Amino acid sequence: MKNYTLLLFLGSTLSLFAQDSVQYGFHAEMALSKVAGNSYARSGRLGIGLGFFIKKPLGVRKHFQFELNYIQKGSSKSTNPSIGDNDTYLMSLNYLETPFIYQKNFKKFEGEIGLAPSMLLSQSEVMNGSLLSGGVPFYTFNLSLLLGANVLLSAKWTANFRFSTSLLPIRELGNNYVISYYYLPGQFNQFVSLGLYYRLR
Repeated sequence: MKNYTLLLFLGSTLSLFAQDSVQYGFHAEMALSKVAGNSYARSGRLGIGLGFFIKKPLGVRKHFQFELNYIQKGSSKSTNPSIGDNDTYLMSLNYLETPFIYQKNFKKFEGEIGLAPSMLLSQSEVMNGSLLSGGVPFYTFNLSLLLGANVLLSAKWTANFRFSTSLLPIRELGNNYVISYYYLPGQFNQFVSLGLYYRLR
C-alpha cells in the first residue's frame, strides 16, 4: 500500500512539472522553535529548514504550493544561576515535512495558509550534557497548521515569514511537563521561521 501511495505521489509530482504554468525551485530557512507543554523548554531552539517547492496557479492571484522539506524543531533551556538553576536541556527533533499551502497574491505581497503533515526522522534529549533515555516516546506522525506571508523581492527571489503550530501532540505528557493549553493533552511543536525561496522556473 505504501509503495502504491509513493508511486501515485511521484506520478502527480511529475505531471505538475510537465505543465508550463507551474513554478518550482528551492528554499532555505532559519527557524526558532519551542515545545508547548514542556517545563524544561523556557527558550527556543534555533534550527534550519531546507527543501524544494512546486507552485501552481489556481486562478487570478491564487496559487497552490506543495513543499518537501527537512526541518529542525525542538526546544532548549539554559542555566539561570541567579535563581540557583544550573540545569541545561536540549530537545532535538528532525522532521520530513510536506506542506500543502493555499496562497493569495496582493501584488508584491502574498498571504498563505496550509497544513503540513510530517514524519519524525530522528530525536534526542540532552540534560546537562548527558543523553536521556527511557523517556516518553515521540509520535512518528504529526500535523501542523501554517500561517505565513511572502514578500516578492524579484522575479526569482521571495522572502517568507511563517508561523506553525501542531494540531496533534508530538508525544504524551511526561514527568517534565506543564499543563498544555491545547484542546488535547500532550506536547506540541511551535515555530516561527524566516526563509528565502529561489524560483528555477
